[in-house]
Amino acid sequence: MKFKKILSVMLGVLLLCSFVTLSVQASEIDRSTTGAATEKASSDPLTSGYYEYEINDDGTVTITLYTGREYEVVIPDSIDGKKVTALGNRAFYGCVRIMDLTIPDGVTSIGEMTFLDCTNIERLNIPDGVTSIGYGAFTNCSHLVDLTVPGSVTDIPYNAFAYCMGLETVTILPGATLIGEAQFRCCVKLRDVTIPVTVTNIKEGAFSDCHSLSDVYFGGTEEQWKNITIETDNDPLLNANIHFNSGTGKPQRKLGDVDGDGKVSAKDSMLIQRYVINLKQLDDVQLFVAEVNGDNKVTAKDALEILRYTINMSNNDKIGQNVDIA
Repeated sequence: MKFKKILSVMLGVLLLCSFVTLSVQASEIDRSTTGAATEKASSDPLTSGYYEYEINDDGTVTITLYTGREYEVVIPDSIDGKKVTALGNRAFYGCVRIMDLTIPDGVTSIGEMTFLDCTNIERLNIPDGVTSIGYGAFTNCSHLVDLTVPGSVTDIPYNAFAYCMGLETVTILPGATLIGEAQFRCCVKLRDVTIPVTVTNIKEGAFSDCHSLSDVYFGGTEEQWKNITIETDNDPLLNANIHFNSGTGKPQRKLGDVDGDGKVSAKDSMLIQRYVINLKQLDDVQLFVAEVNGDNKVTAKDALEILRYTINMSNNDKIGQNVDIA
């Protein structure tokens, strides 16, 4: 009987989260068959390839709309010779085809609801240097599994990663001071989160309905944890196992796990092969874990070594072990 009651509660939470997710998707901006928002500026926008953009006062560029239908999107670091520094509000809203997303290092601002309802994003990098993330920026990115928030983002805002219902692991790097209201609401698969000692305030409902949350890795002491203001509706966080003084607070990843899915497989070898022949870009973290043979460069030898590991023919006992990536 007790099991049935627990099951009933869990089903209720999932139904509630699903209902809210559907509500989020019912946005006032629709997508055309190209995946672009139909809302347009009154004047013809500046365009470059799949991107519409505007020039900021300082001569840099804000991307205002993406009109492509690619599965793998590498946002350019410059457009028409001007540095891209911002991704505007709803610029990628509802781009459901995107699976692999790379944001360039020069970006410092991600707007409100920029990637709302990009439900198939599996891999995402937020570069160190981003200082501003708007509310709802990544809401309902439901296929995202692993997330690292750089320390340059000091204030993680309202609802930024809510309803990411496939999210399992979150690492917040030292620098963040506030985790915003409903930040990870209904991330029902979230099982562990790393919180740095720099955090002083966790707002209401930041971890509400995160019923799989079992472990919290905190970079400070128990006394420092008690000094954090944790507002209401954060029971999953409070009921988790708190690991104090959890090392340096640096995120970890398995050596060889290039795609960040938590395991080393032939897919990781394939990503390296595509990188070697210039068909795929890898970010700094991916390059770090891709270099498995110790020669300080990523080559086909690393791809072969990972492939040998997957069929139990490698003697490299470091592959598959957690390594600091910060």
